[in-house]
Amino acid sequence: MTYIIRGKNFEIGDRTKEKIEAKVSSIEKIIPPDATINIAVNRGKLKYKTDITLKHGKIIVRSETENEDMMSSVDEATENLERQLLKLKGRSIALKRRNYVDPGETAITEETADSAPVIERSKKFEIVPMEPDEAVEQMELLGHDFFVFLNTASGVVNVVYKRKNGNYGLIEPEV
Repeated sequence: MTYIIRGKNFEIGDRTKEKIEAKVSSIEKIIPPDATINIAVNRGKLKYKTDITLKHGKIIVRSETENEDMMSSVDEATENLERQLLKLKGRSIALKRRNYVDPGETAITEETADSAPVIERSKKFEIVPMEPDEAVEQMELLGHDFFVFLNTASGVVNVVYKRKNGNYGLIEPEV
């Protein structure tokens, strides 16, 4: 397991890094051995914000917390990460037990031409090949409403999204 520990707006000492690594390694039994764990502690004016991101192959699990005490923030983020990993483990077992039905619904929303949209932020990321059910898992683990991925079956970029009724949708472009 690889740990990357860094501080934002302050320098983290070696002893503190060891303490943080010891806290996160307490959930080592449910973390894959070849995973990379990126821990970022950001010191604000009144609070510490801890962001722990675990990457293992296609899987990305992220936990973020804020607290007045740095080590309490790390503890809370570690507990959140552990909960998410156990949830992921339970889902993967459940998915193996049942057959996945492709949600063949697609929905494309059209924006009104009256107001010109403004792009506030641009983001680049790696598109990982995976199945739609894996993409839904990733979307839930990240806490997002949609997830962009490369469909292994079709070889085309697809989007899964959460519908208002709690189900999921899949957007597949026509070639």
